[in-house]
Amino acid sequence: MVERKFRNSRQDTTNYRPLFQASFPIKANKTEIFSPFVANESYYDTVSKKWSRNEFKAGITRKLSNRFSADFFYIRVDTRPLNINGFGVHLKVKLR
Repeated sequence: MVERKFRNSRQDTTNYRPLFQASFPIKANKTEIFSPFVANESYYDTVSKKWSRNEFKAGITRKLSNRFSADFFYIRVDTRPLNINGFGVHLKVKLR
């Protein structure tokens, strides 16, 4: 993903954000129960020409219905000078 930020009173920025993710569906009786996953996303700032941030996630995706699922995950964010650990939830809705 390429992210462009237009800022007021500060320099605009452009970040390149490659995301690598692997998931492993766990099935019982040909039905998916949940999917463990790991993901890593790095941020490259084209203005400063540095890798400015890294996000590592590990968790599970649970399908709740045909159109609704949720990710429950641990996240580690490495930035300069601060490193953050946390837990998160992503809710996903399919419109089609």
